[in-house]
Amino acid sequence: LKRAFLRNNLDTSLIDSDKLIALGANLSEPYLGLSENQYEIILNDVTTIIHGASCAKPGMPLTAYESSTILGTANLLLFSAQKEFHFISSIDACVNSSWENVPEGILPLKASITTCDGFGLSKLAIETIITNTFDYLQLEQVSIVRVGQITSHTETGVWDPNEWVPMLLGIAGLSGRMPTFDANLDWIP
Repeated sequence: LKRAFLRNNLDTSLIDSDKLIALGANLSEPYLGLSENQYEIILNDVTTIIHGASCAKPGMPLTAYESSTILGTANLLLFSAQKEFHFISSIDACVNSSWENVPEGILPLKASITTCDGFGLSKLAIETIITNTFDYLQLEQVSIVRVGQITSHTETGVWDPNEWVPMLLGIAGLSGRMPTFDANLDWIP
């Protein structure tokens, strides 16, 4: 964790906070990859889950996301019974739909509304799992937020160089050209 903070020019004193407990986890494993004792402690202490961890593997099929992403989210959802659960999804879940704007409601489970790669399909599958289990698990509160591109820290400007906007800007800098877009690009300042 400290190496990641240093690499991204972030304040490492935040790591020393008594409020922070860093645990290595694997959401696709029993007990989320934690010891049974660690699992029980956080099960009793945690009140809200914000799940935004997702591995983006451009061009990979849905099967590449089954274990780590889909099963992992399902396990985290089971852990979250009687807690607030917030899932950070992606506009990729419905990017090929005929809607003018990204819908705010429940999406139909149709592969045709998403991207044809595993990332968008996995987001749509996870959204469907969450909405179908909401009543069954009697979850306190569930929200799904569909976002596009998000940057990181407002002071350091750290942005994963493997994401599409930094890659596009890097290529533009090397080639001296910018692509043209037929669609409007909305930016949050």
